[in-house]
Amino acid sequence: MQHVSATTTTRIGICLHAYVLDQFDTAGRSLGRSRERIHSGIHEARKSIRRIRAALDLGRANLWPDAAGVFDELKNLCRGLSVVRDAHAVIETLDGLFRQSKDPDLRTLLRSIRQKLIKRQAASLSGFLKQDPGFRRYRVRLRLLRDHAEALPWSAIDATAIRSALARSERRADRVARTAERTRHGQMRHRWRRRLRRLRHQMMILESALNWRFIDPASPDTREAISTPEWSAIVDETIANLESKADALAFEHDLRLLRTALRNTAGIKQSDRDKTLKLVRRKINQASRR
Repeated sequence: MQHVSATTTTRIGICLHAYVLDQFDTAGRSLGRSRERIHSGIHEARKSIRRIRAALDLGRANLWPDAAGVFDELKNLCRGLSVVRDAHAVIETLDGLFRQSKDPDLRTLLRSIRQKLIKRQAASLSGFLKQDPGFRRYRVRLRLLRDHAEALPWSAIDATAIRSALARSERRADRVARTAERTRHGQMRHRWRRRLRRLRHQMMILESALNWRFIDPASPDTREAISTPEWSAIVDETIANLESKADALAFEHDLRLLRTALRNTAGIKQSDRDKTLKLVRRKINQASRR
Protein backbone atom coordinates (compact mmCIF):
# COMPACT_ATOMS: atom_id res chain seq x y z
CA MET A 1 0.00 0.00 0.00
CA GLN A 2 1.28 3.44 -0.91
CA HIS A 3 1.93 5.83 1.96
CA VAL A 4 0.16 9.19 1.69
CA SER A 5 1.77 11.89 3.83
CA ALA A 6 -0.12 13.87 6.44
CA THR A 7 0.74 17.01 4.47
CA THR A 8 -0.90 15.66 1.33
CA THR A 9 -3.94 14.48 3.28
CA THR A 10 -4.33 17.90 4.87
CA ARG A 11 -3.95 19.59 1.48
CA ILE A 12 -6.75 17.48 -0.02
CA GLY A 13 -9.09 18.43 2.79
CA ILE A 14 -8.14 22.11 2.70
CA CYS A 15 -8.77 22.33 -1.04
CA LEU A 16 -12.15 20.59 -0.86
CA HIS A 17 -13.10 22.70 2.15
CA ALA A 18 -12.30 25.93 0.30
CA TYR A 19 -14.15 24.74 -2.79
CA VAL A 20 -17.31 23.91 -0.84
CA LEU A 21 -17.40 27.25 0.98
CA ASP A 22 -16.91 29.09 -2.32
CA GLN A 23 -19.84 27.21 -3.85
CA PHE A 24 -22.03 28.07 -0.86
CA ASP A 25 -21.18 31.74 -1.39
CA THR A 26 -21.91 31.46 -5.12
CA ALA A 27 -25.30 29.87 -4.45
CA GLY A 28 -26.24 32.65 -2.01
CA ARG A 29 -25.21 35.39 -4.43
CA SER A 30 -27.04 33.72 -7.31
CA LEU A 31 -30.31 33.68 -5.37
CA GLY A 32 -29.86 37.39 -4.62
CA ARG A 33 -29.93 38.45 -8.28
CA SER A 34 -32.38 41.03 -9.59
CA ARG A 35 -35.83 40.02 -10.85
CA GLU A 36 -34.62 40.32 -14.45
CA ARG A 37 -31.88 37.73 -13.83
CA ILE A 38 -33.74 35.55 -11.39
CA HIS A 39 -34.02 32.47 -13.62
CA SER A 40 -30.32 32.36 -14.41
CA GLY A 41 -29.69 32.91 -10.69
CA ILE A 42 -31.84 29.91 -9.74
CA HIS A 43 -30.07 27.79 -12.35
CA GLU A 44 -26.62 28.79 -11.06
CA ALA A 45 -27.64 28.26 -7.44
CA ARG A 46 -28.86 24.73 -8.18
CA LYS A 47 -25.61 23.93 -9.97
CA SER A 48 -23.60 25.17 -6.98
CA ILE A 49 -25.70 23.07 -4.60
CA ARG A 50 -25.11 19.97 -6.73
CA ARG A 51 -21.37 20.67 -6.74
CA ILE A 52 -21.35 20.98 -2.95
CA ARG A 53 -23.11 17.63 -2.62
CA ALA A 54 -20.65 16.06 -5.07
CA ALA A 55 -17.73 17.37 -3.01
CA LEU A 56 -19.27 16.16 0.25
CA ASP A 57 -19.77 12.75 -1.34
CA LEU A 58 -16.07 12.64 -2.25
CA GLY A 59 -15.29 12.84 1.46
CA ARG A 60 -18.08 10.49 2.52
CA ALA A 61 -15.75 8.02 4.24
CA ASN A 62 -14.44 10.74 6.57
CA LEU A 63 -17.26 13.30 6.76
CA TRP A 64 -20.20 11.01 7.57
CA PRO A 65 -22.30 10.92 9.71
CA ASP A 66 -21.62 14.61 10.51
CA ALA A 67 -22.21 15.69 6.90
CA ALA A 68 -25.35 13.62 6.32
CA GLY A 69 -27.74 16.33 7.48
CA VAL A 70 -26.11 18.98 5.26
CA PHE A 71 -26.13 16.60 2.30
CA ASP A 72 -29.83 15.79 2.66
CA GLU A 73 -30.93 19.36 3.35
CA LEU A 74 -29.12 20.61 0.26
CA LYS A 75 -31.02 18.03 -1.77
CA ASN A 76 -34.29 19.38 -0.36
CA LEU A 77 -33.30 22.96 -1.21
CA CYS A 78 -32.44 21.99 -4.77
CA ARG A 79 -35.74 20.16 -5.19
CA GLY A 80 -37.64 23.14 -3.83
CA LEU A 81 -36.12 25.38 -6.49
CA SER A 82 -36.83 22.87 -9.24
CA VAL A 83 -40.49 23.94 -9.49
CA VAL A 84 -39.45 27.37 -10.76
CA ARG A 85 -36.50 26.06 -12.74
CA ASP A 86 -38.58 23.41 -14.54
CA ALA A 87 -41.16 26.00 -15.61
CA HIS A 88 -38.35 28.01 -17.18
CA ALA A 89 -36.80 24.91 -18.81
CA VAL A 90 -40.15 24.24 -20.49
CA ILE A 91 -40.00 27.65 -22.20
CA GLU A 92 -36.40 27.11 -23.30
CA THR A 93 -37.26 23.69 -24.74
CA LEU A 94 -40.24 25.07 -26.66
CA ASP A 95 -38.00 27.85 -28.00
CA GLY A 96 -35.56 25.21 -29.21
CA LEU A 97 -38.31 23.42 -31.13
CA PHE A 98 -39.38 26.76 -32.60
CA ARG A 99 -35.85 27.46 -33.87
CA GLN A 100 -35.58 23.99 -35.39
CA SER A 101 -38.86 24.23 -37.29
CA LYS A 102 -39.09 25.55 -40.85
CA ASP A 103 -42.86 25.11 -41.02
CA PRO A 104 -44.52 28.56 -40.71
CA ASP A 105 -47.80 27.10 -39.43
CA LEU A 106 -46.02 25.12 -36.74
CA ARG A 107 -43.96 28.15 -35.73
CA THR A 108 -47.17 30.18 -35.38
CA LEU A 109 -48.67 27.41 -33.24
CA LEU A 110 -45.60 27.19 -30.99
CA ARG A 111 -45.52 30.98 -30.61
CA SER A 112 -49.15 30.94 -29.46
CA ILE A 113 -48.58 28.14 -26.97
CA ARG A 114 -45.50 29.91 -25.65
CA GLN A 115 -47.68 32.75 -24.37
CA LYS A 116 -49.72 30.29 -22.30
CA LEU A 117 -46.57 28.68 -20.91
CA ILE A 118 -45.12 32.10 -20.07
CA LYS A 119 -48.18 32.81 -17.92
CA ARG A 120 -47.73 29.45 -16.22
CA GLN A 121 -44.07 30.22 -15.57
CA ALA A 122 -44.88 33.67 -14.15
CA ALA A 123 -47.51 32.17 -11.84
CA SER A 124 -45.03 29.57 -10.58
CA LEU A 125 -42.41 32.22 -9.81
CA SER A 126 -44.90 34.61 -8.19
CA GLY A 127 -46.24 31.86 -5.96
CA PHE A 128 -42.73 30.96 -4.85
CA LEU A 129 -41.69 34.56 -4.15
CA LYS A 130 -44.93 35.22 -2.27
CA GLN A 131 -43.91 32.54 0.22
CA ASP A 132 -40.25 33.58 0.28
CA PRO A 133 -39.66 37.15 -1.03
CA GLY A 134 -36.21 37.55 -2.53
CA PHE A 135 -35.35 33.96 -1.50
CA ARG A 136 -34.42 35.37 1.91
CA ARG A 137 -35.33 32.20 3.81
CA TYR A 138 -33.45 30.10 1.29
CA ARG A 139 -30.33 32.20 1.71
CA VAL A 140 -30.56 32.02 5.49
CA ARG A 141 -30.78 28.23 5.28
CA LEU A 142 -27.75 28.19 2.97
CA ARG A 143 -25.73 30.27 5.45
CA LEU A 144 -26.62 27.90 8.29
CA LEU A 145 -25.64 24.90 6.19
CA ARG A 146 -22.40 26.66 5.23
CA ASP A 147 -21.53 27.08 8.92
CA HIS A 148 -22.19 23.39 9.51
CA ALA A 149 -20.12 22.38 6.48
CA GLU A 150 -17.24 24.61 7.56
CA ALA A 151 -16.95 22.69 10.83
CA LEU A 152 -16.73 19.23 9.23
CA PRO A 153 -13.50 17.20 9.66
CA TRP A 154 -12.08 18.05 6.24
CA SER A 155 -8.47 17.40 7.25
CA ALA A 156 -9.27 13.70 7.65
CA ILE A 157 -9.93 13.21 3.93
CA ASP A 158 -7.17 11.33 2.10
CA ALA A 159 -6.52 10.12 -1.44
CA THR A 160 -7.71 6.60 -0.64
CA ALA A 161 -11.12 7.94 0.39
CA ILE A 162 -11.32 10.07 -2.75
CA ARG A 163 -10.55 7.17 -5.06
CA SER A 164 -13.03 4.97 -3.22
CA ALA A 165 -15.73 7.63 -3.61
CA LEU A 166 -15.03 7.95 -7.35
CA ALA A 167 -15.23 4.18 -7.76
CA ARG A 168 -18.55 4.18 -5.89
CA SER A 169 -19.93 6.90 -8.18
CA GLU A 170 -18.82 4.92 -11.24
CA ARG A 171 -20.48 1.73 -9.98
CA ARG A 172 -23.72 3.56 -9.26
CA ALA A 173 -23.75 5.18 -12.71
CA ASP A 174 -23.01 1.86 -14.42
CA ARG A 175 -25.71 0.04 -12.46
CA VAL A 176 -28.41 2.56 -13.41
CA ALA A 177 -27.16 2.69 -17.01
CA ARG A 178 -27.73 -1.03 -17.52
CA THR A 179 -31.42 -0.57 -16.70
CA ALA A 180 -31.92 2.88 -18.24
CA GLU A 181 -30.44 1.90 -21.60
CA ARG A 182 -33.08 -0.82 -21.94
CA THR A 183 -36.06 1.37 -21.07
CA ARG A 184 -37.65 4.63 -22.12
CA HIS A 185 -39.03 5.20 -18.65
CA GLY A 186 -38.47 8.88 -17.90
CA GLN A 187 -37.68 8.58 -14.19
CA MET A 188 -35.05 5.89 -14.69
CA ARG A 189 -33.36 7.78 -17.50
CA HIS A 190 -33.35 10.98 -15.41
CA ARG A 191 -31.80 9.01 -12.57
CA TRP A 192 -29.10 7.86 -14.98
CA ARG A 193 -28.46 11.49 -15.89
CA ARG A 194 -28.08 12.42 -12.20
CA ARG A 195 -25.55 9.63 -11.65
CA LEU A 196 -23.51 10.74 -14.69
CA ARG A 197 -23.68 14.34 -13.54
CA ARG A 198 -22.48 13.46 -10.01
CA LEU A 199 -19.44 11.61 -11.38
CA ARG A 200 -18.67 14.45 -13.80
CA HIS A 201 -18.91 17.04 -11.02
CA GLN A 202 -16.57 15.01 -8.85
CA MET A 203 -13.99 14.65 -11.61
CA MET A 204 -14.21 18.36 -12.42
CA ILE A 205 -13.77 19.28 -8.75
CA LEU A 206 -10.68 17.11 -8.43
CA GLU A 207 -9.26 18.44 -11.68
CA SER A 208 -9.86 22.13 -10.90
CA ALA A 209 -9.41 22.26 -7.12
CA LEU A 210 -6.74 19.59 -6.58
CA ASN A 211 -5.08 19.35 -10.02
CA TRP A 212 -5.73 15.62 -10.24
CA ARG A 213 -5.56 13.82 -13.55
CA PHE A 214 -7.54 10.81 -14.69
CA ILE A 215 -6.04 7.70 -16.23
CA ASP A 216 -7.76 5.33 -18.64
CA PRO A 217 -7.46 1.76 -17.25
CA ALA A 218 -6.04 0.64 -20.61
CA SER A 219 -3.39 3.37 -20.58
CA PRO A 220 0.31 2.50 -20.10
CA ASP A 221 0.31 5.25 -17.45
CA THR A 222 -1.85 3.14 -15.15
CA ARG A 223 1.16 1.88 -13.20
CA GLU A 224 2.25 5.48 -12.61
CA ALA A 225 -1.25 6.42 -11.48
CA ILE A 226 -1.24 3.65 -8.90
CA SER A 227 2.15 4.75 -7.60
CA THR A 228 0.98 8.35 -7.02
CA PRO A 229 -2.57 8.02 -5.69
CA GLU A 230 -2.67 11.53 -4.26
CA TRP A 231 -2.40 13.06 -7.73
CA SER A 232 -4.43 10.81 -10.02
CA ALA A 233 -7.23 8.29 -10.29
CA ILE A 234 -8.18 5.53 -12.70
CA VAL A 235 -11.58 6.26 -14.26
CA ASP A 236 -13.25 4.59 -17.25
CA GLU A 237 -14.98 7.75 -18.51
CA THR A 238 -13.68 11.16 -19.54
CA ILE A 239 -15.30 14.39 -18.37
CA ALA A 240 -16.20 15.23 -21.97
CA ASN A 241 -17.97 11.89 -22.52
CA LEU A 242 -19.91 12.22 -19.27
CA GLU A 243 -20.99 15.73 -20.21
CA SER A 244 -22.13 14.64 -23.67
CA LYS A 245 -24.22 11.77 -22.28
CA ALA A 246 -25.71 13.90 -19.49
CA ASP A 247 -26.59 16.72 -21.90
CA ALA A 248 -28.42 14.31 -24.21
CA LEU A 249 -30.40 12.92 -21.27
CA ALA A 250 -31.09 16.46 -20.06
CA PHE A 251 -32.67 17.37 -23.39
CA GLU A 252 -34.82 14.24 -23.23
CA HIS A 253 -35.87 15.13 -19.66
CA ASP A 254 -36.77 18.69 -20.66
CA LEU A 255 -38.92 17.35 -23.49
CA ARG A 256 -40.79 15.24 -20.94
CA LEU A 257 -41.28 18.34 -18.78
CA LEU A 258 -42.70 20.14 -21.81
CA ARG A 259 -45.05 17.23 -22.50
CA THR A 260 -46.38 17.42 -18.92
CA ALA A 261 -46.76 21.20 -19.13
CA LEU A 262 -48.72 20.93 -22.38
CA ARG A 263 -51.09 18.44 -20.79
CA ASN A 264 -51.66 20.55 -17.66
CA THR A 265 -51.65 24.16 -18.88
CA ALA A 266 -55.08 25.76 -19.16
CA GLY A 267 -56.19 27.88 -22.09
CA ILE A 268 -54.64 25.84 -24.92
CA LYS A 269 -57.07 24.75 -27.65
CA GLN A 270 -57.34 20.97 -27.67
CA SER A 271 -56.43 20.71 -31.35
CA ASP A 272 -53.31 22.85 -30.73
CA ARG A 273 -52.45 20.78 -27.67
CA ASP A 274 -52.76 17.51 -29.58
CA LYS A 275 -50.67 18.75 -32.50
CA THR A 276 -47.88 19.99 -30.22
CA LEU A 277 -47.94 16.86 -28.08
CA LYS A 278 -47.53 14.76 -31.21
CA LEU A 279 -44.40 16.73 -32.09
CA VAL A 280 -42.98 16.45 -28.56
CA ARG A 281 -43.65 12.70 -28.38
CA ARG A 282 -41.78 12.22 -31.65
CA LYS A 283 -38.82 14.20 -30.30
CA ILE A 284 -38.80 12.16 -27.09
CA ASN A 285 -38.78 8.90 -29.04
CA GLN A 286 -35.92 10.13 -31.20
CA ALA A 287 -33.92 11.27 -28.17
CA SER A 288 -34.46 8.05 -26.20
CA ARG A 289 -33.24 5.89 -29.12
CA ARG A 290 -29.89 7.65 -29.38
